[in-house]
Formats: sequence, C-alpha cells, structure tokens
Amino acid sequence: MELQDIFEHPDIRWHQRFTIDGVTSPGYHDMDLLISTAQVPADLSGLSVLDVGTTNGAAAFECEKRGAKEVIAVDICQPNIFGFDLLAKYLNSQVQFLQSSIYQLPQKLQGRKFDFVIFWGVLYHLRHPLLGLDALAQVSNDQLTLETVISSDSNTSATFFRGTELGNDGSNWWAPSESCLSQMLSSSGFTPRLIKRWDAGISERAIMNCTLAGELPEYLYEGYDSEILNVTFSGRNSKRIV
Repeated sequence: MELQDIFEHPDIRWHQRFTIDGVTSPGYHDMDLLISTAQVPADLSGLSVLDVGTTNGAAAFECEKRGAKEVIAVDICQPNIFGFDLLAKYLNSQVQFLQSSIYQLPQKLQGRKFDFVIFWGVLYHLRHPLLGLDALAQVSNDQLTLETVISSDSNTSATFFRGTELGNDGSNWWAPSESCLSQMLSSSGFTPRLIKRWDAGISERAIMNCTLAGELPEYLYEGYDSEILNVTFSGRNSKRIV
C-alpha cells in the first residue's frame, strides 16, 4: 500500500502529525516539534526504547531511525486502529508492537527494563495515574520523558474530571499541577526536570524528563506498600506510622 493511501485510510484514527518521505499524516499533534522539544537524543545507538501510548507510532519509528537497538511500541488498542501495522510494513520496520495497558506492562514485559521510556499524552487518560507511574518505574532502566496535561494551579494539587469537562473527552480524568506532577514522579522513583510548559488552548501541557532515582521507589520507604507487595529491605522511614 502506498503511503498516501495509508494516510488517507478512512478507518485509521490519526492523532499524530508527522512526515515520512515527504508525505504528512493528517493528525493534529505535531510529533516533530514534540520530539525536538522533549530533547530526544539524536543518537540512540545501543539503547532499548519503550514507547508507551504509541498510537500512530511516530515516536517509535523515529527512535528506530535514530539507531535504537530495540524499540517496543505499546498501546491499549490493536495496531490496526492507528495504522501502526500498515506503517510498520511500509517502513520495513523492526519495531515490535505490544498491546497492553500500562498497569499490565511489568507483567507482560516479564521484568525487562528499557534505557529510554517515552510516555507522551497518556497520564491524563489514566484513572489511576500513580499506579501508571509506578509501573513505568518497574520497566525503566534510566530515562523517562513524559508529556501531559497539567493544571494552572500553583499548589500541589490535581483536578479530577468526572465527565467530559476537559476537552469534551470522557477519557480525560486528571490534570495535576506542575508541582503535583513533580511530586508524583518523585514518589514513584524518578528525579524529574521540567523541560517546558505551555498553553495549548484547551489546557496547559508540560514535558518533564526524568532519570530513575534508585533501585526502589520512594513510596516503598514511606507507606504500607512494602508489606502489601511483600518487599523487604532495610532503611525504612523511622517516622513511619505502624
């Protein structure tokens, strides 16, 4: 199938706008700009990459192009919904597709960890965002880049959208403030750094790039989760209520 035919396919949902061989997809999220703004390394040689929430696959295919030794693209939908399968065939790509929710990732990946994890445009769709971030920490070996909707609140808080209040979309659940997002990432085991925040019209958005802070996430030292998960280690918080 020709590339133009793929981009004009009536059954494919296009979220991402990107260019292949001089032809641009009809999506509305500018992936070239996002990849540049998020400071994705130009050379990913020797690195393993996990693209969580890949949809049309633009980031995954670009990371393969930049030399990543292995790329796994993850989405909760089947690959034909966003044309991933057709694009992979057109590009003769070796990117692997994994259908999974973020909550299932550690189990489905069977303990595998990745050097560079992409998590763009997903967090606000999660009813349980901390569980999602905890799962990312379990599959991350070093770096995480995250892009999401945030609120304009200056406090450490998150806004919950019960219905379609955010963008008239019933799959949008949460908008944390910048401070809240940073604290959430820290609690889940990352050291976050704000790259950019901007007004996207319907909402504010932000990109945070993170590194894995240590072998175990902070929350296991602070709460009862260690007992629930049967994790044993020394150095628990001495001020913890028992």
